[in-house]
Amino acid sequence: MAGAVRRAVPSRGTLLGLDNPDHDRLRAAVNTFFMPRRLARYEPWIRERAHRLVDGFAQDGHTNLKTSFALPLPLQVISHVVGLDADRWEWIGAALGFFLGPRDVHHPGTPEEKAELLMPTFSR
Repeated sequence: MAGAVRRAVPSRGTLLGLDNPDHDRLRAAVNTFFMPRRLARYEPWIRERAHRLVDGFAQDGHTNLKTSFALPLPLQVISHVVGLDADRWEWIGAALGFFLGPRDVHHPGTPEEKAELLMPTFSR
């Protein structure tokens, strides 16, 4: 399995992990999904999700803003906009991290460990 996992993980990562000029070239291909006029129709949904996340930690009086808001909200929005289940944002983030390979700072572990996190979905 180790060899198969290594072959599946791009050595240079994906859009999230690439530097220019490759990053800009690939980003141009998906930019139309995230133009302000297109996202305007999602504003009520985005606002509701943002409020839900804040409500989840507001009563505690403290939080790690990155892990409780800045990471989940964009993953939920991107997932929703492209037609994926936004409630699976953690799995989607882990899957993106898998393809980032060694550049992934949010989901540490070897490619094999990351693959193990994703495998239950594929074995259903």
